[in-house]
Amino acid sequence: MTNNLKAGDVIYRFYQGIIEDKLVIERITKTQAISGNHKFSISYRGENVYLIGTGGVFNSFKIETNQLKEEYRKKEIISTLKRYDYNEVEIETLEKMYNILINGK
Repeated sequence: MTNNLKAGDVIYRFYQGIIEDKLVIERITKTQAISGNHKFSISYRGENVYLIGTGGVFNSFKIETNQLKEEYRKKEIISTLKRYDYNEVEIETLEKMYNILINGK
């Protein structure tokens, strides 16, 4: 079944099979859906969305699903936790975080 993109639709960009970022369709023309500098074919099948022009052979694009939304949110949280400066956090809070992560409690 063929579907058409519309303004506000969310597309995830994958690089070598890993979610890299999230794009929101800003406007629609007769044949294209546009998000920033990315132009997509307005029609898509399944969850695969097709870029018009060059975008690198390792990139792929998929329309948002609940699973992709959750996967992207998880990636955002992990990224934030990795770069956070924990020196300002009280030891009791760190111990609670540690216990949750290590022991699941």
